[in-house]
Amino acid sequence: MTVKELPEQIIFLHQVQPGGADRSYGIEAVRLAGLPKVVIERAKQVMGQIEKHSKIALGLPKGLE
Repeated sequence: MTVKELPEQIIFLHQVQPGGADRSYGIEAVRLAGLPKVVIERAKQVMGQIEKHSKIALGLPKGLE
């Protein structure tokens, strides 16, 4: 997927392909869906805590973490 990232928004220049993404765009998707800013800010806080405490990248081959 091609994505243009600007300071306050993400523009999806999409080409759908099988497989996973190297980043999560869920918070951006809810912003595009029109959820209240307070919900989006809380989601960013929660995501920050998840990322801070995540061990998912441990043991992944170099370049995939």
